[in-house]
Amino acid sequence: MQYSIHPSIAYVSSIIRNLKTTSGLSLGEWHALIRKEKLVDPKQIKEFLNQYKELGASKKSIVIDSYLEEKKPFMDSESYLQNAPIFVEKMLFAKPNLKPLFDHIISLTIGHFPEAKICPCETIVPVYRTHVIAQLKPATKDRLELGFALKKFKGKISDELVSTGGLEKGDRITHKLNCHPNFKNDSLILKWMELSYTLDDGNDSK
Repeated sequence: MQYSIHPSIAYVSSIIRNLKTTSGLSLGEWHALIRKEKLVDPKQIKEFLNQYKELGASKKSIVIDSYLEEKKPFMDSESYLQNAPIFVEKMLFAKPNLKPLFDHIISLTIGHFPEAKICPCETIVPVYRTHVIAQLKPATKDRLELGFALKKFKGKISDELVSTGGLEKGDRITHKLNCHPNFKNDSLILKWMELSYTLDDGNDSK
């Protein structure tokens, strides 16, 4: 299965790659500075780093998390791509009936939408163009929720889609298809996926 780097991972990787230029020290050098002070408590480390104004909030958080290895699998693009299939495997481990349908929807999406990127997380699998356009979520052993980002759509939403409450909550995913293992309506999937894909013109910030 072809997975892409999650945008948040690419963002973190970019910060780490440019840390020497933007803050004066590389990630390893920041770690060495913390190690020299013999700090182990996250709050103490944060207080210590507060004196360095060249570290903004995001950089500071990345330095601390990587030092404590609390988020090690997420800290660079390579480790994310290694972990992405594991996320999916664990997600579907207790729901094997959904695996063929999951694989089919992913293949359908990649095959029809060249700019679509599949970026697994631990509990959901978002589909990106510029922003999230869709989302796969194994809800139960026999139901896969396929959500779509339809906030910008001004037309009528047909009854085959169920509201997620996303419009009210400000979430990108606003509607979903409840797909059971024997769901075989490719045209319906492609209809709403294409609309979500087209609506993501890159101009909205969320």
